[in-house]
Amino acid sequence: MKIWPLKLFSSLLFLLSYQFSLLACAAEADSLPTIMVIGTAHFQNAGRDQINVDTEDVMSPQRQRELEELASTLQNYAPTHIAVEFPASAQAQVDEAYRNYLEGNAELRRIEHHQIGYRLGKLLGLNKIHAVDWNESPPGDFESYDWVTFAEANGMEEPLAALSDPSVLEELFNMENQTIEGWLNRLNSPEVLLTQHQVYFNIAAIANSEQQPGANWVGSWYGRNLKIFNNIRGITDDPDARILVIYGLGHAYLLNQFASESGYYNVERPSLYLD
Repeated sequence: MKIWPLKLFSSLLFLLSYQFSLLACAAEADSLPTIMVIGTAHFQNAGRDQINVDTEDVMSPQRQRELEELASTLQNYAPTHIAVEFPASAQAQVDEAYRNYLEGNAELRRIEHHQIGYRLGKLLGLNKIHAVDWNESPPGDFESYDWVTFAEANGMEEPLAALSDPSVLEELFNMENQTIEGWLNRLNSPEVLLTQHQVYFNIAAIANSEQQPGANWVGSWYGRNLKIFNNIRGITDDPDARILVIYGLGHAYLLNQFASESGYYNVERPSLYLD
């Protein structure tokens, strides 16, 4: 009877356990809902962001045709649920607006959850669009988070000017010589999402030895996105669900990160579908 060396036997056991773990992970992935996040500029920005940038009018005939083509393209993802950046507490308002649109009693407004979300929902025959936003004031005094006023009062005009410069976002969100589909594909590339996310580390650096309002604000930003993610999770736990999230670009990196690292979803990227 041949006796296997202990080291070889241990290696075989490791390989077997590793293969079983891979099979278990694959089986678990098959039982998870799928999510895809599309980050976008706000088509109608009403001062909702720290830095507000006007985008091209998407109501022009050419852009409307492109939005119809985008909806047709996104059908290939086959979403069963669509989540949009609108307060979860105002779901009834979304229900009414979407119902009026489906019944032909209202036109789409110049806002992304109408132009993309409602349009695609109708094309798919969905009876509901899910509002998942949370954007309330963080706990504590506002002064603890007011990194802009702090920077102005503490000789940090140069980093503040760099953070508040709208020209960077204006260049990023420029649609010129691009279709809306191609524009969204570019905005949601890993490189652009990471570059946009890195800005929050610059905000967090607005501080001195006694106060860190920038870090406080960025902490509240993470908290807001976690609450948004919780709202998305509340939509459904159906393992066959395919959720499409349409949100402001600044949220996309974290929502993708939370979806991936939490283990709650299979994550698909827009580049799989957008040209």
